[in-house]
Amino acid sequence: ATRGAEVFRKSCSSCHRLDGIGFEVGPNLAAMKNRGAEAILLNVLDPNREVNPQFLAYTAITVDGQIVNGMIRQENSTSVELVGAEGKSTILLRSELDSLTSTGQSLMPTGLDQQVTPEDMVSLIEFILSPRP
Repeated sequence: ATRGAEVFRKSCSSCHRLDGIGFEVGPNLAAMKNRGAEAILLNVLDPNREVNPQFLAYTAITVDGQIVNGMIRQENSTSVELVGAEGKSTILLRSELDSLTSTGQSLMPTGLDQQVTPEDMVSLIEFILSPRP
């Protein structure tokens, strides 16, 4: 599981937290163990296959041209808070927004299978599925 933990730290921890490692931006991976290895692999290979609406990515463009990407953490009548990788939060006033558009996709990037070896993918899934104290 050590190799899997290292793959997790390098490739997943900017948005997922497990065993005290990483940031709580995306779904809690401890809950994924109930779904099994195949479901985890499918979500890694095709993060847009089934996206919980709370994890949809949004692109905000301000009236002065600033572009911010992230998931909506909270919103009200005057502002929107977007959160991105490493839990980076940006609060935008609605009065300063030119547009706020859902990408229709997960904030999780595609192509992890191009960045890690098949062996590392197996180690990563074993790490996610390993028993927790």
